[in-house]
Amino acid sequence: MNRVERSGAVFMMCAVRRLCHEGAASVNQHLIRLRDPDWTSRGSAFRPTGHRAVARQRPELVQRAVILRAGACQAPEPAGQTRVLVFLNGRFLPEEQAVVSVFDRGFLYGDGLFETLRVMNGVPLQWGEHWRRLGRGADALQIKLPFTSESLRAEARELSRRNGLPEAILRLTLSRGPGPRGYSPRGADTPTLVMSLHSAPALGSTAPQWKLHTASQRVPLGDALTTCKSANKLLHVVARAEAEAAGADDALLLNVRGEM
Repeated sequence: MNRVERSGAVFMMCAVRRLCHEGAASVNQHLIRLRDPDWTSRGSAFRPTGHRAVARQRPELVQRAVILRAGACQAPEPAGQTRVLVFLNGRFLPEEQAVVSVFDRGFLYGDGLFETLRVMNGVPLQWGEHWRRLGRGADALQIKLPFTSESLRAEARELSRRNGLPEAILRLTLSRGPGPRGYSPRGADTPTLVMSLHSAPALGSTAPQWKLHTASQRVPLGDALTTCKSANKLLHVVARAEAEAAGADDALLLNVRGEM
């Protein structure tokens, strides 16, 4: 590579670095390297006078400008789209990075609990009632809650703030966490806790009109687990699918006596 090509390469590297900075302002580092075995940076010894010639004669140099830090240079979000953050085990992560183990018992067996709350003005409503029910379920399933009520409520508000969603639906999911294969909960000692936000339905001036379908499935009597809002909702999934197939908005579940 001659002197003009080197100076052009330096210019292109600086240009890509600047584009990365402008396109991903929230990233702290933009570490870019030009991977060419013949190229060595010699600081300010060269002026960027030959960048057009390099781009025309050596286009592979442009292709070799690679980002070494993952996500350092990303295209701007399309209009109307924002990057949604999820709270996972004490961390705020982009939803594409918020993943759990394939051996998590919540995924394998529905071994967990959940709560769904309305958020208004950034505040999760009726937090105390939801937390008490979650606590009762955790006691019944012998799952240790990894956060206190006060600390998790603060994290829920922070999640709303970071996402810019003061009006939303908050889904809180607690699972027993990953463990050995089999039904025994032994060895599953690290619970998984996730909070995610979802669009809230618009509040109209009148109550919505829904068409209900009475599900053919029945809820058993005397089942202690029905008092827990467990992550295993297969009965409800089947009932909802049946209602939608019948042209209804939702399903009405009765017990074996035909009672609500």
